[in-house]
Amino acid sequence: MVQRADNIPYIYSAAGEKLARKMKEGTYQYYAGNMVYDNVKSLKYLLFDEGLVNKTSGVYSYEYHLKDHLGNTRVAFQPNGGGITTTQVAEYYPFGSSYLPVSPAGSNKYLQR
Repeated sequence: MVQRADNIPYIYSAAGEKLARKMKEGTYQYYAGNMVYDNVKSLKYLLFDEGLVNKTSGVYSYEYHLKDHLGNTRVAFQPNGGGITTTQVAEYYPFGSSYLPVSPAGSNKYLQR
């Protein structure tokens, strides 16, 4: 594990699997395949090819991600009754940096890297 002031430390297994990462607050986020757990090891979210499943206050909700040809998430949305609600939109310059701030600034830190 490498620790520098400008890096986020990750912990890997001998086989190269990502096991945990140390957050800025000093807590850890744990990984088991496509499942992500918080510091008290309760399920935080579940990743799948089209997006993720959030667990908030014991309630599961789907969030789908539309990606471009490079795999960058451009739009995140959630089903809402018979329609959808856009949760975040991201634009990128050709060289990869963000064109505009993520809109709206949501709670999904996964999309704000």
